[in-house]
Amino acid sequence: MTLKLAYAHLVPDLVSVDEAAREFRRSRKTIFTWLREDRLTSCRSEGDRRTLVDRAEIRRLIEPRPEAGKS
Repeated sequence: MTLKLAYAHLVPDLVSVDEAAREFRRSRKTIFTWLREDRLTSCRSEGDRRTLVDRAEIRRLIEPRPEAGKS
């Protein structure tokens, strides 16, 4: 899902797909796959063609999950 935000550039945890790929050591293709599979939400600021994603959503995807039944 893509949201269009007039003030997306003011939200500090939104980064471009290129920035996210570098920061989280994933390929651009992986980020765009997650977007296509609706595992990530994207935003676009008005007048800017870049696709922006939320760092917190990417962290949630890549952090290991605790195994069921273990504490």
